[in-house]
Amino acid sequence: MKRESRQNNNFSIAENLAENGFKSLTIRVNKWIISENRPVLIIPVASRHGVSERFAYILMKLLETSCKLSMFYTMPLQKNKQTQADIKNIVGWNNRENVVKDIFEFKDTGYELSKYSIILVDDIITSGASLRRSAEILVTNGADRILGVCLATNLYYNTGDKK
Repeated sequence: MKRESRQNNNFSIAENLAENGFKSLTIRVNKWIISENRPVLIIPVASRHGVSERFAYILMKLLETSCKLSMFYTMPLQKNKQTQADIKNIVGWNNRENVVKDIFEFKDTGYELSKYSIILVDDIITSGASLRRSAEILVTNGADRILGVCLATNLYYNTGDKK
């Protein structure tokens, strides 16, 4: 179903799932936003098919209706040299961390990150390496308040390398 929807550019099923999933998170996220009392930047983790980007936009629209602070959507993270196929072929969680280390780069969007509370959105967390690396890049570029949000995570706790 996932591959079929990509081929037909039909993302409505995924977008409906994202909207329903994020609705349950908006109360918690709003509490965090209110406690931070700063304008908010919604930043997606760069993804190959634009899934995180669409999910981040959906989350922003949901939050805009319930939050009084200014919100902006921006994409300062982009993938550089690695491909998704390279990541899928990684054997072992520790190796994934090393490969993801160089996959993202920062593209200045003109926002002074230290003035914003940042919500970093990923579609799924497998090992957490992409989300961690994205947060590290944002911190290096001035961010000091980051909340990581995802729609899904792996269903088991990883205790070692994949076989």
